Amino acid sequence: MSRVWIASVKETVSSEDSPESSFDSVLDALTAGMVEGQEADFSMFCRRYSPALHRYCLKIVKGDEAASYELHQQTLIRIARYPKQISDETSLWRWMSRVVRTTQIDIHRKQKRYGAAMKAYWEHIVTQPRNPKLSDSSLSATLMEVLAEMPESDRELIEKKYLGGWSYQALAEHLGISEKAVESRLTRARIKLREKALVSLKSGKTDETL
Repeated sequence: MSRVWIASVKETVSSEDSPESSFDSVLDALTAGMVEGQEADFSMFCRRYSPALHRYCLKIVKGDEAASYELHQQTLIRIARYPKQISDETSLWRWMSRVVRTTQIDIHRKQKRYGAAMKAYWEHIVTQPRNPKLSDSSLSATLMEVLAEMPESDRELIEKKYLGGWSYQALAEHLGISEKAVESRLTRARIKLREKALVSLKSGKTDETL
C-alpha cells in the first residue's frame, strides 16, 4: 500500500523526466517552508498530497466516507500545527501514516468521552427512569444527532456548560450577558434538546424507545 501511495504522490509532483533527487529536493524545501510557518507551502502541500492522504484515510476507516472526511480534515489540521521537515518520500509516507493513525486514535477517544458525557447529561435532564432496552450507544447517537441539528448558539451553550464544565460566570463573561440570562437560555436549550430527543427516539429513528 505504501508504494502505491508514494507513487501517486510522486506523479503529482514530478514529470517523467524529473530525476529522483529533484523530487526529494522539492519535498525538502516544501516541508521546510511549512516548519517556518509559510502558508503558501502548506497550501501547496495540500494540493499535492491531500488526494493520496484522503485515499489512505478511506482505507483506514474501511470505506466510511463520513469518517474518512473527518479523519482527513483532522489529519491536515495536525500536520499544519506540527509540521516536520522531510527530505525523502519513504520518510514522508511513514510520517504521514503515523499522523493518520494517531489522529484516528484521538478521534475515537473524543467520541467515547463525548458519548459518555451525553449519557450523563441525558440522565440529568430527564427525570423518568430510562427504558433498560435503550442502549447507551443508541442514546448517545441520538443525542449527538439532535444536538448537531440545534441552533449553533444553543449547541455551544450546552456543550460548554455540560460537556466542557464551564461555570455560569464564565459563560456570562464569554457571551457578554448576565448569569441570570445564561441560566434562562440554558433552561430553554435543555427543553428543546429533551423534546427533540424524545421525539427522535419515539419516531422510529431507533428501534428502541424510552
